[in-house]
Amino acid sequence: MRSGIILMTILVSTSSAAVADKAADRQQLDFFELKIRPVLIKHCYECHAADTKQLRGGLLVDSRQGLRK
Repeated sequence: MRSGIILMTILVSTSSAAVADKAADRQQLDFFELKIRPVLIKHCYECHAADTKQLRGGLLVDSRQGLRK
């Protein structure tokens, strides 16, 4: 009986943490889309996007992979 209660407690706390992580991820994505991406579009995409005529410095900022590289 006691091990069942412990297992139940672990499962509930784990699922609560997963929900909190998803909420935090959503907040981060919303922040990026509302605050960061508009700045990149306005000031960076002209020279640092995949569809630019002359890519400068080999830096792409219009994709996650480009930013991470």
